Amino acid sequence: MEKLKDVAIIVILLIVVVALYQVFVTNSNLRAALKTLDGTKKKLDSASIEIKYSKIQVDSLQQNFVRFGAYIHDVQGRLERLDLEKRISDQSFITKRDSIRVRLKELNKTVDLTGQDLPEVPVIETKKP
Repeated sequence: MEKLKDVAIIVILLIVVVALYQVFVTNSNLRAALKTLDGTKKKLDSASIEIKYSKIQVDSLQQNFVRFGAYIHDVQGRLERLDLEKRISDQSFITKRDSIRVRLKELNKTVDLTGQDLPEVPVIETKKP
């Protein structure tokens, strides 16, 4: 009986030692898991901050593109206006030039019919403005 008590005590001690070992090992594993989770949380927070910073940069770029598009649209409008003004000016020049040519032909015909001599008028060729 005495031996049975000794064996029971040894078995109980072994169970207690195994239970304590598992508690400490499990706590150690849990601590390691918590450390891993904390590290992961820090990395996720860092990634979140970088994503926010990137979003701010993308928004800034988008605003710059919108401003640049408005600038291009403004330049295009000005160019169209300048082109139209040039066409009108060219057409006015052509109309005046043709009118002067017609008037010169009429005057030459009149001179030829009357037989009068006109003084020489130097003709200067000008380039189109």
